[in-house]
Amino acid sequence: MPQWLSKQKDHHIVVLDKNGVIYKDTITLNEKIDIVLLPSFYWFIEKKLPVKFTFQTKEYLPSIFESLTTSAKLSYLAIKKEDFYWLFAYDDQEILKALEKENIDISKVERVYFAQNVFNDMAIDLENNYSLVNIDGILTRIPSTLVSGSKKISQISKNDFNLTKGISLKRYKSFIGENFLYKLITPLVLIILLYVIDTAKIWHTNKNLLQQKNEIFSKYNLPNTTFQNRSILAQLENTYKVQKNLRNLIKTVMSAPYSPNEFITSFKINQKNSVLCIKLENPSDANIFKNYFEQKLIVGNIKSMSVHNSILTVEFNV
Repeated sequence: MPQWLSKQKDHHIVVLDKNGVIYKDTITLNEKIDIVLLPSFYWFIEKKLPVKFTFQTKEYLPSIFESLTTSAKLSYLAIKKEDFYWLFAYDDQEILKALEKENIDISKVERVYFAQNVFNDMAIDLENNYSLVNIDGILTRIPSTLVSGSKKISQISKNDFNLTKGISLKRYKSFIGENFLYKLITPLVLIILLYVIDTAKIWHTNKNLLQQKNEIFSKYNLPNTTFQNRSILAQLENTYKVQKNLRNLIKTVMSAPYSPNEFITSFKINQKNSVLCIKLENPSDANIFKNYFEQKLIVGNIKSMSVHNSILTVEFNV
């Protein structure tokens, strides 16, 4: 049994993802449980707010998360960090259903914590082909093939768990039954009848978009939340920009105006700078290459240029 799953104040730690339990200890009759939720169970935003105290964030939280989800059943948690806040939104009933599905006695659950605050800067291999990695301040679940240097979750010490700022789940459901709601809205049917056609069109469009989104997420093993995907996108865009610049540089070098007796002696390429060496027929030809590279490349790409023993050396910024 991993060390971090041992007792801590008679509590056991259970790490839970929407796909199931990542790890859980053997729970005995009277022992309490602390739940650590992975990012698939909550929405997270880091934001500065015009308030001094955490309790004052309550009036802002619903509007902050309304663009991320249409759920009207969300609960919220704000954690103060220096001059900004970590804001969380979650669905109590969704978490309770997941616990029930895993046969975890809800009455034994003492507190629930979010992985963002529990692990923060740690890179953790969940040992299910996925890892948790901090990308631009957001703890993100990505395929383990994209991560290096992570630590297996089964090898983490219990001291690495920052079990602070937890929540208690609301263990009740609405007292208004579904049948009562149907009777209540029946008189309104005639009023909304004129909007049914347009609503149906919008619903059909949204359904198609959601299906396409799910297919893309499944095909490329993408995380569930927008913030996580934006972090991955930013990394990929930066990689693409570097690779595009390198391809353009190679194309420009290979298309340079070489004379029959001029040739490349070496061309060292990396992601920060590249060095090109050309054997010149005449040292004065260096000006021809200088003018050519300045026309073809962005201003500032040429870091330095020198000629020694008829060898033109050009260093490029990528």
